[in-house]
Amino acid sequence: MRFLSQLVFITFIGLTVSQSCIPSNWNYAWVKVGKAWFTQLKVARTWLGQVEMCKKVDPSRKSSIGTLRNKEENLKVQKTFPGPTWIGGFEIETTGQWFWWGTNTNKITNTFWASGEPDNRGGNEACIMYDWRLGAGWTDIACTSVYMAICEIRCD
Repeated sequence: MRFLSQLVFITFIGLTVSQSCIPSNWNYAWVKVGKAWFTQLKVARTWLGQVEMCKKVDPSRKSSIGTLRNKEENLKVQKTFPGPTWIGGFEIETTGQWFWWGTNTNKITNTFWASGEPDNRGGNEACIMYDWRLGAGWTDIACTSVYMAICEIRCD
């Protein structure tokens, strides 16, 4: 029934959404922002643990750990799903180059770092999390830390 009400709502507001882009697992609370759907895993795990869990959220829709690619996604997701929460950004060694995890690993072009971040405190902070208390900013942190995570279904 919940799926049907979501579908009716989408049709009512005049959006055209591909059936393959609508989440099929409604055991999670999803929010649509632009061309992506986001949900939050409430159980804290390491970054890599969350990468694996996000794949299992909606495998038929190729769910993955969330990537906040623009200001709209960053603000809406953080407001809907408060942190601290992992997102899918990671650094290769200590190069200062940050990438999004996923089927198409892309260099992160839009960043929303909190003031003074990334700082690589302790020399081993290679994953990104957000915390609304940082003013919707991101921070780098050790990938072995445990936090909730954002998962996504990307429609583009």
